[in-house]
Amino acid sequence: MQGSTFLRMAAVALAVSALGCGSSDNSSSREVVGADDATFDMPIAPVVDLVNDASAPGDAGAACAAYTSGSLLEATADVNLRAGSSTSAAVLEVVPTGAVVTVTSTGCAVNGFIPVKHAGVSGWSYASYYRAYVAAGSSSVDAGSSAGFTRDDAVARASKAVGFAYWWGHGRWRSEGVRPEWVGTCTGSCPSCTFAGTYGADCSGMVAKAWKVPASNSDVSLDSHPFGTTHFVASNSLWSDVSRGALLKADALVYNQNGAGHIMLYEAGDGWGSVTAYECKGCAAGCVRNVRSVSSVYKGIRRAGF
Repeated sequence: MQGSTFLRMAAVALAVSALGCGSSDNSSSREVVGADDATFDMPIAPVVDLVNDASAPGDAGAACAAYTSGSLLEATADVNLRAGSSTSAAVLEVVPTGAVVTVTSTGCAVNGFIPVKHAGVSGWSYASYYRAYVAAGSSSVDAGSSAGFTRDDAVARASKAVGFAYWWGHGRWRSEGVRPEWVGTCTGSCPSCTFAGTYGADCSGMVAKAWKVPASNSDVSLDSHPFGTTHFVASNSLWSDVSRGALLKADALVYNQNGAGHIMLYEAGDGWGSVTAYECKGCAAGCVRNVRSVSSVYKGIRRAGF
């Protein structure tokens, strides 16, 4: 058992070393809507402590699995983020399957745990439940610009989210659109909000699902929240900046400043004035299609392949 754990850790370490430094310091931004649709990146608190981590033997000096600060890893299961490098340390949050975390310091795993940051929260998480997040466009990753996926497809996917409740840190709805029994409810002020139901999304969960990024995020009924606003504001091979004056249908408008962020899917209108957009705005509003103005803090981004 210990041997297989070491081999998995070593494999991840080699892949991470090859990645070098990444630009993101956050994985799945959790949005809390306040004034002017401001949102705040916060962790989602675990409901139960039934997710993965484990005890591991101490690392063997120079032979240890090494990790590089700034490298990105992807969770292969729901895994605890803890305050320290042991299973006795407090659980800070649960990193969901598919979420991307950032290694926060260069060095060796400690008792099998590595220092990472997820959704703005730094802690320790068990290395065996991560793999290298390979830059999209390489032969091992589907870049998300799958053949035949169009702007109209993205807008159609977003349109089916309209009417569903805001679900902080999540992204799923029904391809048939909303029905009363599927709506869900969100009460309170996130992150201290309460959600009841099966379907819903927050702003970044909705856009990632509408854009189908990564390409594995294709089924709108499966819960997924792979990216937050801290990812969407940074250009990469999945999306890039575009002038607000040149926005086209299915582009997006995003900002993230000082821990606050929001994103919406643009449909039509003046990029510097009034736009029609799809967005999951918060507990009170839920997921909507509306006409609104967009402040100067937002920038335009465009999905690869559009």
